[in-house]
Amino acid sequence: MSDSLSPQERAFEEFARRAQDRWGDSLRKSLLLGSTARGGTPGVDSDVDVFVVVETEAQAEESLGLAHEVGFAHTVPWSPSGRRRYRASKNEGTVRSFDP
Repeated sequence: MSDSLSPQERAFEEFARRAQDRWGDSLRKSLLLGSTARGGTPGVDSDVDVFVVVETEAQAEESLGLAHEVGFAHTVPWSPSGRRRYRASKNEGTVRSFDP
């Protein structure tokens, strides 16, 4: 982890690692969206918009709890969204992905 990362970016990195540890190959993608993904300097109230793609609905539900747990530990608000299936194009500059 780099010291130059914002609290929101550090929280996302921890979330992505913990999700990978928990679901392994069932975690298809973990995406950081919104203002944190675009970079810049997030404000104190900036949230972490994260989208995960997993194999089961149960994992999607679990991802919400994991997101809030990590957000609480890093004292940053979260806007998580979990989906079983997802197809989208990448809009560079607004989406950062974590590929397991």
